[in-house]
Amino acid sequence: MKKRIIAIIALFALALVALSACAEQNYDFVDKTYIYETLINESTFVIKLNADRTVTCIDNSSNSTAEGSWKYKNETLTLTIQYDDNVKKVNHFTIVDGNLVYVAEGSEGFNSVTFDEGATFICVS
Repeated sequence: MKKRIIAIIALFALALVALSACAEQNYDFVDKTYIYETLINESTFVIKLNADRTVTCIDNSSNSTAEGSWKYKNETLTLTIQYDDNVKKVNHFTIVDGNLVYVAEGSEGFNSVTFDEGATFICVS
């Protein structure tokens, strides 16, 4: 009976260690800034991904900033942006060669600008 209890405790401890390792994954794409590729010189639309799973979107053309959260699952980066008018918009990206590539299907666009399928946001820092 003692062996069974020790085995159960050991399995439980191993599961906790595995879960905590998954929860604190370090992604290569965080703590970086991305700029829409055709607007790099103007820095018109900027996405900043933070390690604490927050995101900031800056649209210099409309002088607006919005914040939200991000999650990464099944090779898809999902941004949920909260705007001042209590509207939430969800947008999806894949990561290709360290850059964000917009996935139009299932995305709602941003408040002041829309992007076509495959629009690339270049990592600049």
